[in-house]
Amino acid sequence: QWQTPAYVAVVRGDQTIYLESTTLSQEDAMFNLVSYVVPVYACAPGKAILAFSSADAQEEVLQGPLKRFTPNTFATRQELGDELERIRRQGYAVNRGEHYDNGHIAVAVPIRDQSGAPVAAVCFYAMTEEKSLEAVIPPLLQLGDVVSASLGFTMAVREVVG
Repeated sequence: QWQTPAYVAVVRGDQTIYLESTTLSQEDAMFNLVSYVVPVYACAPGKAILAFSSADAQEEVLQGPLKRFTPNTFATRQELGDELERIRRQGYAVNRGEHYDNGHIAVAVPIRDQSGAPVAAVCFYAMTEEKSLEAVIPPLLQLGDVVSASLGFTMAVREVVG
């Protein structure tokens, strides 16, 4: 039996708001409302949303201030800019203890609306090994695509209409 804890989060301004947490298993799902806030640049869901946001929204965050919470925080314009480019290329964001280093890894993908704008993110978290991270990336990317498609977004349509 497998279990993967997951979050749904949104970004408002420069903050990521975690809305709901669940532990998915083969048998059931338990939902918990969480409602805590983390700077957008210091967590996987925030970075997943920011990387696909407008240039203006990205620039607002890149201008700072960017606080270094742990040694893993992308806390300079160059570091964060490079990280956002990497996220756009691979389609997902990873957090390896950027806001609080508890030894856990999180990975998130954006949920996009019909215009392609990111409106939320879904995040799998609490992994402690890179092997576990690699295993959840394909199903997480697929989940992001399915939820985004339910909102009217597909890459095929995006390529045609821009």
